[in-house]
Amino acid sequence: MAETLLTREHDGQTVIAPVGSTLVLVLDESPTTGHVWVDRSEGGGLTAAGDEFSPARAGVAGAGGEHRFRWRVLQPGIHRLQLALVQPWAGGAPPADRYTVTVHAVAT
Repeated sequence: MAETLLTREHDGQTVIAPVGSTLVLVLDESPTTGHVWVDRSEGGGLTAAGDEFSPARAGVAGAGGEHRFRWRVLQPGIHRLQLALVQPWAGGAPPADRYTVTVHAVAT
């Protein structure tokens, strides 16, 4: 099935994706700073299908890298992906950054 690649440049935009496809979002992340991207999406039209972190340079302690998130598009309609860059132990501290994309899911 088709994949739609999302990057930092899609932040704040609307993308069109067919039902049954996969959305793949790639964001820079430096977990050694304590800041990690957390999926805060809500609703039933998309379902998380996994995520993984890949260091930019293997074997380099403290190196940043890319966090890759995946969602399956389940239902037609307007859905919102929302992520926040947070320090999980910081309680109610505001996110250091946010990422939002509106997904217009269309039936195929």
